[in-house]
Amino acid sequence: MGDARLADLDPGLLQPRLQGEGLHVQRLGGLADRHPAAQRGLSDLDHPGPLSAPLFFGRQIAAWIWRAEGGIPARTVAAWLQCIADPERPGLDGIDVLVIDEAAMVDDRALAILMRETERTGTKVILIGDPLQLRAVGVGGAFAAIHRQVEGLVLEENRRQVDPIERQALQLWRAGDRGEALHTWSQGGRVHAGRDASDTLAALLADWHTARTPYRADAHDELAAVLVLAGSNADAERLNLAARAIRRRAGELTGPDRLYRLPGGRTLPLAVGDHVRLRTNDYRSRKSRGRRVDVLNGYRGTVVAIHGDRSVSVQWRRQGPDRPVLVTERVTPAYITSGGLSHGTAMTVAAAQGLTSDHALIYGMGLNPHTLYAAMTRDRLSAHLYLPRNLLESDADRARHGEPRNPAEELHRTLDAYAATLQGDRADRLITEEPEPIAAVRARAGSRRTGADPADGQGQPRGRHAGARHAPAAPVRPAQHRGPASANRRRGRADNGPGRPDRRGRLPPPARYCPAAR
Repeated sequence: MGDARLADLDPGLLQPRLQGEGLHVQRLGGLADRHPAAQRGLSDLDHPGPLSAPLFFGRQIAAWIWRAEGGIPARTVAAWLQCIADPERPGLDGIDVLVIDEAAMVDDRALAILMRETERTGTKVILIGDPLQLRAVGVGGAFAAIHRQVEGLVLEENRRQVDPIERQALQLWRAGDRGEALHTWSQGGRVHAGRDASDTLAALLADWHTARTPYRADAHDELAAVLVLAGSNADAERLNLAARAIRRRAGELTGPDRLYRLPGGRTLPLAVGDHVRLRTNDYRSRKSRGRRVDVLNGYRGTVVAIHGDRSVSVQWRRQGPDRPVLVTERVTPAYITSGGLSHGTAMTVAAAQGLTSDHALIYGMGLNPHTLYAAMTRDRLSAHLYLPRNLLESDADRARHGEPRNPAEELHRTLDAYAATLQGDRADRLITEEPEPIAAVRARAGSRRTGADPADGQGQPRGRHAGARHAPAAPVRPAQHRGPASANRRRGRADNGPGRPDRRGRLPPPARYCPAAR
């Protein structure tokens, strides 16, 4: 499997890959901000004519961040699936390169539809993701399998974590040694053992209060710099209420609480100064023809006013054309009571996917290996994991060992018990038997044409990035704009049968990867 450092991915390397075979990149989770690298790589291509290279994302806010910070057109997977499904819309016509970020989180059924469409339009596909991070909500497994099949690149340079202990722990985790990775984190004082849930959460909140002190002058700086993460909405809500009480006592909330009834009989207290998170998309720019901004699921900000009609003005910070700008939008009581607003100091790991902060404080109960790994890679400076020993050890464990004699023994026992909960998971795989990697098949086919034995490497180009896997049998050229008529032909395109090339010499995707999409 090839590897590459981000610094090595210059336009000279990217150009032939974007114009040749599909490039499937597996990146280390929580690695360096890849937005600037992707922007440079796509914008610097020496491409004849304009290059249309949108990006796909699982969440609307992630797509917006790429548009705002990277200047790269981006839409969600759901938006593109709607475009593909509508016979009156062009689908991927005119799209030369399709980049799907967080591709390991894309449901295989959705990925199959996208691959069918790119096969029709001749669009180049680049999948970027990490199968060790969060999984697809639905059927998953194709990303990792495709990466193995094409022997995709692996980005190994870590530009995010600055602490050498954290870097070492992440390397151990990726190598499969989760227990040793946990102990490595603990050596740097990054793992904290409490007695029970209340004791552990209290320790986390105390450290949160300390970590946020340098940023308290600006609530938006604080929200961006310090993440508080949990595995469930219930734990996140418990942390939010406790953090809110701390902020109320510190005088950071003003005025009385206004109460809003939520689904399920819960109540949401709000006051000016509250940290909040928006949880429902409201595409206001479309309705107002650009006069207002969209309210997107995932935005975090503060309550700046509560009005007489019980509507709430929420302010958040976003990237403008040349600098961050503050945006204020008013949400209605109906929006709030339908679950569109929640407290925003703490959130689930799933909600934080794609975010980067200076510090991350994680309550570890209920996290599986994928969510824990995603959580421990959110930070630049420090990540701290908090674990309740009594909830991890069994009654038999406590009877056998008794009470810990000192904090070091308590931490050691807690780590061992927690490591046991992270074992036994299975990686996403294909249902059918995975075939031999495509690169090996092409190597043998090339040797038959040249008379060379693939085992001795003759007849193949040499070098780090050389090899049959970068030389498609039938070159795929960037798709040209096909005009309106192309959309009208979409429903009536010929079925070439299984394994038979179309008139452009392209083979249909194997059935094991792409079941019927329509």
